[in-house]
Amino acid sequence: MITGIERCQARTGRAQRNHIFLAMAAWFEQHKRRLSEKITLYQQNWAVIKNAITTHIRALLAAPG
Repeated sequence: MITGIERCQARTGRAQRNHIFLAMAAWFEQHKRRLSEKITLYQQNWAVIKNAITTHIRALLAAPG
């Protein structure tokens, strides 16, 4: 599943239900954003990854060496 709920480490039923609900709520929010911005899931995910890579490279370049 796209939400990743199958990898949940929660032990209690309540924690599992909370995790499933929050994972689905997050997916729906992302879906609404994709529809409003007319972007694909891959474009949305790449934007997050690209920002993380950029931040990491800038930190490496700024570190005294």
